[in-house]
Amino acid sequence: MYKRIICLLLVLAMAAAMVPAVSAADHQIHDIVGHWAEPDILWVMDMGLFNGTSATTFAPNGSMTRGMFVTVLGRYAGIDPDEFEDWYLPDLYKDVDANAYYAPYINWATRHGITSGTGGGYFSPDMPITREQMATFLLRFANCYGYVFEPIREDVPDFFTDEDIIASYAAEAVDIMRETGIITGRANPDGTYRFDPRAQAARSECSAVFHRLMDAMVIDEDFFFEEPEEIAVFGHEGVDLLPGDSVRLEYEMIPMNPTNDTILWISSDPSVVSVDANGVATCNGSGVAEIYAYTCNGVFDYAVISVDYYIGYAGESYDSKCMHLFGEVVDNHRRPYGAGAPKSAYEENYEYVTVKTWDFKDKKRTEKITRTHTFYVHKNLVATIKQCFKEIYECEEKYPINSIITYWSEGGNSEHNPGTAIDINYESNPYVSPSGKVITGKKFDPENDPYSIPVGGEIEQIFAKYGFTRGIYWKSGYKDYMHFSFFGT
Repeated sequence: MYKRIICLLLVLAMAAAMVPAVSAADHQIHDIVGHWAEPDILWVMDMGLFNGTSATTFAPNGSMTRGMFVTVLGRYAGIDPDEFEDWYLPDLYKDVDANAYYAPYINWATRHGITSGTGGGYFSPDMPITREQMATFLLRFANCYGYVFEPIREDVPDFFTDEDIIASYAAEAVDIMRETGIITGRANPDGTYRFDPRAQAARSECSAVFHRLMDAMVIDEDFFFEEPEEIAVFGHEGVDLLPGDSVRLEYEMIPMNPTNDTILWISSDPSVVSVDANGVATCNGSGVAEIYAYTCNGVFDYAVISVDYYIGYAGESYDSKCMHLFGEVVDNHRRPYGAGAPKSAYEENYEYVTVKTWDFKDKKRTEKITRTHTFYVHKNLVATIKQCFKEIYECEEKYPINSIITYWSEGGNSEHNPGTAIDINYESNPYVSPSGKVITGKKFDPENDPYSIPVGGEIEQIFAKYGFTRGIYWKSGYKDYMHFSFFGT
């Protein structure tokens, strides 16, 4: 494929030399007459790179969209769009219609490392391309296919006055475009030049750039393309993953150092597992996802990642809870490992979890800030606990939480021991006897104390949704306002 593309570029160059001189009138294009880029626009139209905006207009000062630019770049490279109509699985970008004219060109550019979109699974094809994006695309294209740039003019500015605002990813590309004269910049009143990196690239400017490329871009005589032949993805085997966990996938290619080692990572289901440009897979929900690693020429391998986790729910039976947590139905969930089991038997099943909560910044209680709490729970309750506190943190009320406690009670018959109960804001949510005597903590006063958790309020409702019961509903008459337990004891 690469030899054919290089040949097509050579054909393009020869064709350019044979294009007869024409005028805007010959094209019946009236809005470019006398325009500084008229010769460039006529050239790109004669080469079939650009189309007019109508039978009589080109809109030279109009913006060039990202989808349009990549399409022109693909035409310039001489690619066959049919080869790139459906090379990936699943859809690459959320906002690229497979039937759109630019879809195969975007597929081609992405596969070859020329672009990775605008982030979050989007390409933004209808967004105007910026001047620094244009420069970056051109340099990546040249590097991909073994081209180097030669100066085409000497009267170039020594620098751009706005270099300090050029994005780091585009700095090298912009500098090469300046040094070679492909992009000369925009004049300042004092005779210096600026680049305007964030400004939209006009259709006339893009036309001039592609015309200049024909003279400036030459094949590197030392360039030898070694095509990727095989790829193997690994690094995920035997890893038990929960939502929020991440794992870096590794890969090996044959040959080990191909000319273009661009890897495109794609997830079959980002809602289950998403993957970034570096092959870091992040688990977002339960299920199974395939993570594909594509080379520039379409060779691929994939990893199957299963995210199988448990989240409790309201109304779940005792037997079901036991099976999910302990792997069997036990007689006493407070002593699931036997009456005489040592503390180590419980600790083996603990896992520490870190959650975000709101709290007051200081004793004045005028400002709320984010704090984190780390505590242990039963390993099979991690996802449930994380979900509870995630929803609590997102509540509009921003309920303040200053303490979350778990503990081991020697010889105790408590849900705290297996890690299936937690205490929240213990000082303001006391343990009270049937007679009203406060055994642990202080006065329960939700109307005046923001740390007292309201009865029947959002926090209580969230925990209940995931199978937890607050300790104020015990038949014994004791009320443990701080206590939230999975088995209700």
